[in-house]
Amino acid sequence: MKPRPFKEMNKILTTPLDKPEPECGDLPAYVSGDQVISCWRLGFWDRMNAVIFGKIWLGVLGKKSQPPVRLDCCRTIFRRPPKGQGLANITRGKEIP
Repeated sequence: MKPRPFKEMNKILTTPLDKPEPECGDLPAYVSGDQVISCWRLGFWDRMNAVIFGKIWLGVLGKKSQPPVRLDCCRTIFRRPPKGQGLANITRGKEIP
């Protein structure tokens, strides 16, 4: 899987200078006051594995606990706000308790 740019992105998160790991790279993202959203493109074999096994694994670096996260499989999680209103609003996803 690879991160990909998307229309609603408003920031590119860069690799920390103290952790220049080969698999780390820039991350196009939509950043608001309470969340960061990124879009990932599944390669051919990623898609085949998802169809065959029906699983997507999520790994988050951290020492204490799992922060709240969300995974979605859809065209977009943004909807266009009515004219005159602010940035895109989130329409999909559920919080995991």
